[in-house]
Amino acid sequence: MYDVKKSIDVELNVQLVYTALIHEYAYEGPCRFGPPEALTQEFDLMNQAEIFKMWTQGYGGALSHIPGIHLLDPLYIKMSDEFFITEEEEQKLVDRVGKADIFIFTGMRGEGIMKEFAMRYHVPVAGEGMFVSTAEHAVLNARGYESYAILDVPDAIRLLKALRARKALQRTKVLAVTRNNSHYSMGGQDAFISNDMVTKKLGARFNYFSFHEFLDMMHVNEHGKNHTLPGRQVYNLTDKDMEEVKAWSKELADGSVENDVQEHYIENSVKAAVLIQKLCEHFGCNAFTAVCPDGCATRRMNEEQFTFCFSHSLLNEMGIPSGCEYDLLGTLSIVALANLTGKAPYMGNTQPCIWRDKQVEGEFAGIGYIEDMDRTQNIYYSGHATPNRLIHGFDSEKTAYSLRPFTHSGWGATMRIDFSQFRGETITLMRYDPLCEKIMVAKGTVLGGFGYTTTGCSEGVYFEVADKYEYFHKQAKFGLHMPLVFGDHIEDVKMLGEVLGMEVVTA
Repeated sequence: MYDVKKSIDVELNVQLVYTALIHEYAYEGPCRFGPPEALTQEFDLMNQAEIFKMWTQGYGGALSHIPGIHLLDPLYIKMSDEFFITEEEEQKLVDRVGKADIFIFTGMRGEGIMKEFAMRYHVPVAGEGMFVSTAEHAVLNARGYESYAILDVPDAIRLLKALRARKALQRTKVLAVTRNNSHYSMGGQDAFISNDMVTKKLGARFNYFSFHEFLDMMHVNEHGKNHTLPGRQVYNLTDKDMEEVKAWSKELADGSVENDVQEHYIENSVKAAVLIQKLCEHFGCNAFTAVCPDGCATRRMNEEQFTFCFSHSLLNEMGIPSGCEYDLLGTLSIVALANLTGKAPYMGNTQPCIWRDKQVEGEFAGIGYIEDMDRTQNIYYSGHATPNRLIHGFDSEKTAYSLRPFTHSGWGATMRIDFSQFRGETITLMRYDPLCEKIMVAKGTVLGGFGYTTTGCSEGVYFEVADKYEYFHKQAKFGLHMPLVFGDHIEDVKMLGEVLGMEVVTA
């Protein structure tokens, strides 16, 4: 396998800061009271050190178990009742600037320290606890500084997961295999208005690559012979690559519940997944998308006898976000969902079911009448021949699958998952809008699946939503493909919208 720097491996560096108020004198007043022995400087030194220890072990311990979160050594900052810190104490904070992605402050009367630090060094900060969160977040937010309020541990975890997802988006570079147009394709008209704007807002970058050059490079040991790059030594598959292709293909065939695809056709599709990783390593990419109708029309995929469907399935479960039909917008939605949830998203055409007298529109796509249609009108479906085995989590047990050909002729391996086994489970779907200003997130309940035993792009899931018409009219402003994962992650996506500065639309 090639070394792809996956976005799911990105770590968020978190700095915990405890401000210890050490009174210089023993006295009582409107904000200080207690027995004489609890008013001494010696008591403060002892008490604050113990609170710091308990906070970093308890609070820090809870945060340390979040995948992708790296806690730097906590800082203990002493402050006298003159309410400022010395240059020596400030330097402890300054030394972590550039190393920490966020500073989380707590402690008695440390609000001013957090505010001055954030304003001076322009670093993201958060206050833990009611006083420091509300007082300082209001002040800093009003002044345009990046600041967050944290109520408790679950709230902190949600924030840190969103910040890590933002960092992962900033570390994303998409290998975008295109034919005619770098912004959109025939299968992805609902694209970003400007990819440069997306780079400015999200940090994600794009490496555009020729569809024809890609297909030429699938030819083994033909370096320098490619029609599109005559005489140029490039990245064609090698005998060593083919050893990986054959081993991977055999593993996939042996692990399937049913297999209707001939061995050499599986290898044709796996070749594409290996080449994608090879190109990602070379160009420093960690996500992928490629044209579909545009590429199909060249007849070259018919000639090579493979589709990208299997590549998308395999790459997504490896943690390399991979989107169908050159949908850059959908691909970056996959990046966000994968990093927010720790699950491998599935992306398909997401549409409302329309039927009358048990006759369902769109039956050519594999959908049809199900009994739930007698009960409710609020049925949607999402379908593409690109499901994966880790849609419940990268660390979950792989779901049982079958292999079916995409074409009637027998070529184009695809993975098939029987979604009917997940009836009653919750799914979460999301997508950016073309202006990269909003996020739509929706929740549904699985009703069943379709296309498990068929060929073509007729694989998918039925799900129930709260209001089909509300969902449809909101989705129409975002686009067709809505990547999904299992579980309720609405609040996680809302927090991502908060840290990205985007409006979140729910359905």
